[in-house]
Amino acid sequence: MAELAEAEGRVARQAIGRLGLGLVLTLAGAILLVLAVVAVLAAIWLGMAQSIGYAWASAVAGVTGLLAAGTALYTGWRLSK
Repeated sequence: MAELAEAEGRVARQAIGRLGLGLVLTLAGAILLVLAVVAVLAAIWLGMAQSIGYAWASAVAGVTGLLAAGTALYTGWRLSK
């Protein structure tokens, strides 16, 4: 009986370790994704601000950000099904 409990403990420890690693990697990936989207939006704004003005560049960058957020939400919704 003790061997069974020890084996179950090893399996549980491995599962918890994998879950923790997956959580850390998911959080790191989400942070990197947010930083990448911010960098792209800043590049769009900086590239367009001089040619079409600050207000229009802000509007275009805002709409692009909303599209990116909507795409992320839709993808998450589809993956959760």
